[in-house]
Amino acid sequence: MEQDVLRRSVAEFVGTFTLIFIGGGAGIVSGQDIVAVALANGLAIGIMVTNLGHISGGHFNPAITLSFLGRRPDV
Repeated sequence: MEQDVLRRSVAEFVGTFTLIFIGGGAGIVSGQDIVAVALANGLAIGIMVTNLGHISGGHFNPAITLSFLGRRPDV
């Protein structure tokens, strides 16, 4: 059971980090091209959900990830 929580936490961290890193990086690199930023974010979330969705449920939202990590394990 403890390994499962660690595995889910790592999958959420990797997915969220990728989404934020790719989205922010695309915004910096592309400048004013909003379409490029949207495509980069869509591609990043699509790849992360495809690769890690079966482990963590595929909700790579930083707010959900932080609340998942901050919850009480005995509840």
